[in-house]
Amino acid sequence: MERGINEYGQRGNGAIIMTKGRLEKSVIVCLVSLSAVSASSTRAAASAIDMNPRWDGGQALRIVASSDSGQAEVLIPESSGVWIGEDWFYSLSRPLSIQSSEGLVLGRLERLVLVVSGSPQVSLNFLVKAGASDTQFLIESELLSFTTIASATGRASAGITVTDLDGDGVHLQGAFGDSTRAYQSRINPGPGEMTFAELVENVVLGPGGSITSHGIFPSPVGVFSATSQAGLPLHSADSMQSAFEFTLSANDVAGGTSVFALTIPEPSVGVFAAFVGVSWLLLRRPERHRP
Repeated sequence: MERGINEYGQRGNGAIIMTKGRLEKSVIVCLVSLSAVSASSTRAAASAIDMNPRWDGGQALRIVASSDSGQAEVLIPESSGVWIGEDWFYSLSRPLSIQSSEGLVLGRLERLVLVVSGSPQVSLNFLVKAGASDTQFLIESELLSFTTIASATGRASAGITVTDLDGDGVHLQGAFGDSTRAYQSRINPGPGEMTFAELVENVVLGPGGSITSHGIFPSPVGVFSATSQAGLPLHSADSMQSAFEFTLSANDVAGGTSVFALTIPEPSVGVFAAFVGVSWLLLRRPERHRP
């Protein structure tokens, strides 16, 4: 058997038998087809990401607490986190009181975690406690920039658990979706911004209880339609952002978690069939015999 067939034609315990000329053409056609499929199915895992300095100093997280006692802002710098390859990780090392300029405690951060990756993906998690009066919290990740993804699709999930600590009931009201949702994920924040999903409905519960509100988009997972979200696929995406914003009843706690990820759709069966069809036609072309 020729070396060419041994090197390129053998597959497993069997062998593909063909002439050397036809074999060379087959290899070329297959390489072209596979290259095209690979280009179509490449994910954004290798995309360069950038913690864009949207706020002064290149902060990666912004937390704002406000109530009738005042307002205060906490900015977490990128330098407080750790880069591991294309992933950036931050975790609050100890609880942090959020105080007004007059020294009044407006709320408290018990836990804060942000993980971003070049997939690209943003995971934002927190635990907060309201002050002596109803407290509005904004917990927002920095703008995550990455290599532009054409025809991107995505998924988002988020949930918040609220617990009554002082025995007078608990309530949480979101600031998004006409004040009915507490979580929002965004594509290309800034001019031309697109809201990807608004999740986590408002909750009200009696004394001493704990309740969770959560949502996922699209639902069921992987199902996209014009009614579930306008504009899918997203066509072109080069940045993303996650945010929680809500008002929490006085002296109560809320713990939230979220994941927002973008992907490039795999090539459809029809596209792959077209590649295979073109390859087959090229293989079927008759050989031209040189004199």
